[in-house]
Amino acid sequence: MDPNSQNQRWSLWTFIVYEVGRHVPKKDVESNMARWITKLWGSAAKLRVSKVQNNWEIEVVVEGPTANDKNAVCFVAREFDSFVHKGWSYGGFGNVMVRVLAGEDVQGRPRDQWIDMPTIPR
Repeated sequence: MDPNSQNQRWSLWTFIVYEVGRHVPKKDVESNMARWITKLWGSAAKLRVSKVQNNWEIEVVVEGPTANDKNAVCFVAREFDSFVHKGWSYGGFGNVMVRVLAGEDVQGRPRDQWIDMPTIPR
């Protein structure tokens, strides 16, 4: 069975916020990022916010937007810069990285498959 039978495109977007001055609580980062992602793409499969040193690392798994389109990635990066400047003022700046998890691939290889397994609590 092909889980991507409907030509689904899954991508992992990693957003990093470098805090320089203002420190925002994790609860605010999570809620505002979820609201921003919903506004940008409509929904996300997964959103994880973690604090790494003085920076925020936000990982988002999304179905739909193509990670191969450089114009789309640049658009998201510009929107993310605007999001960071509104939340952290000019005391913070951001970085965006994206990776295709499954779906279309412009390299000419067969499509990758991606299955999301729930975490098993200990």
